[in-house]
Amino acid sequence: MIEWGRKIAAVAALALVGVVSGGAGAQQRTPPPSSSVDARVDALLKQMTLEEKVGEMTQLTIQAVAKTHGTAATTQTLDSAKLEDALVGHNV
Repeated sequence: MIEWGRKIAAVAALALVGVVSGGAGAQQRTPPPSSSVDARVDALLKQMTLEEKVGEMTQLTIQAVAKTHGTAATTQTLDSAKLEDALVGHNV
């Protein structure tokens, strides 16, 4: 069983891997800060795939990636396969 701090770190690390791998080898694609916010948002949205946009709009709950559901007497555990599928497979 993994303690909560390590669980949070693992989720954050997987999310970071998805962000980093999505932009690996790419040039800086973000418009300069001097651009208007609307122009920057439009430019970023044009670069995103439909799957990435849906992933950004989807909230992942802990129950969706849990192996066991925690209670006062039971420790919550995550299912690494479900977590990877949600983050990597579905861009959540």
